[in-house]
Amino acid sequence: MRLPSLKSQIVLILITLAVISQPAWADKRDWLLTYPYWTESKGEFEVEEWHNAGDSIKETPEERIEFEYGISNRLSSSIYVVRQAGSLQNLGWQFENRYRLAEPGTFFVDPAIYLEYRNNSPVGQPGELEGKLILQKYVGNLALATNLVFEKTLGGDNTSVRFDRFHVATAYPLTPTSLDGGVEFTRYLGAQVTSVTPGLYGSLTEDIRYLIGWEIPVAGNASSRIRTGFSLEF
Repeated sequence: MRLPSLKSQIVLILITLAVISQPAWADKRDWLLTYPYWTESKGEFEVEEWHNAGDSIKETPEERIEFEYGISNRLSSSIYVVRQAGSLQNLGWQFENRYRLAEPGTFFVDPAIYLEYRNNSPVGQPGELEGKLILQKYVGNLALATNLVFEKTLGGDNTSVRFDRFHVATAYPLTPTSLDGGVEFTRYLGAQVTSVTPGLYGSLTEDIRYLIGWEIPVAGNASSRIRTGFSLEF
């Protein structure tokens, strides 16, 4: 049996999101590159799959399987298994933590911090630390967010902390149900690439969410790529 083309699959996914989507939940993630302010609630467990998840549009595309747990209502931790997209080659693993600095509405913008350790030993590379400052703001139903991303290599020649990239994102409900549309702007400072990523983000049920976007370079030398995410909450 002949499988549908990638474009046909994408169209089918978008139609399914629009038709089946249920009422929205504020703490569900929009965006494929930009982290939101929200964290898992205490005791919640979520499994996520991210395709073409590399942190640079010039890197080899990656697939990441994430296991996330809400330690408290403001702190969540995740373990990622990282492999090369389209193969079973193990590239490493990541340990991620996100902490909301205050409850929503305490400040003019809602702040959170992020700290990640990445182990690259399966490919013979040194480990890395990554930190993010996450800021989010709602203007009516319009969500606005930015991430400032810093990295440090744990070994090798360049071990200084570097400002690696930043993200600016917006999202807005497209229907009274849970289908949101948005766009992300990303500047990769090391790769000297700027990209724009329009996307759709929807909840099929209260516990199942799907995200799809097309990252398009608008400056610098890189190829575009489709990015997807899928999450299942328990």
